[in-house]
Amino acid sequence: MKGSEQMRGPKKVKLGEIAEIINGIADYPQHEKNHMESPVTYNYIQPKHLGDFNDIIATSKIAKPAPVASSCLVRKNDILLKRLNSDVVALIEEELSDTIVSNNLFVIRVSQKFFPAYIACFLETHSLAGLNFNVVGSLSAIKSISAKALALLDIP
Repeated sequence: MKGSEQMRGPKKVKLGEIAEIINGIADYPQHEKNHMESPVTYNYIQPKHLGDFNDIIATSKIAKPAPVASSCLVRKNDILLKRLNSDVVALIEEELSDTIVSNNLFVIRVSQKFFPAYIACFLETHSLAGLNFNVVGSLSAIKSISAKALALLDIP
């Protein structure tokens, strides 16, 4: 390495260049659930199912009118990130069968050239402070992150 290359520090990439950022799936209103002819049932992870130690403490069941795209199913090494008040990052360490996530979560699917555990640790320890959050809510401030802002995050 040349001296000038050493002075610049580690090369950074945008999260959107090394990972697919997938929005979760919305639940249906109860009146629509009652009219499903042949629903497909999935395990459903919501923000309340993520524990204090960034683990999944529970799942619920959700019925969908048709199968979801296979890309929407949670896979081993996926990273789950809360969309609102993004203080929890969970790395999926084992296969979860027929599991989808709420639209209040992002699934970050890192390309095979990078280590999902590193990305999860980076997201957790850097608290996403440098991102542009939208503040929502009328009585209290709730920070909301967009997929676009997340994709622009610099990863060393």
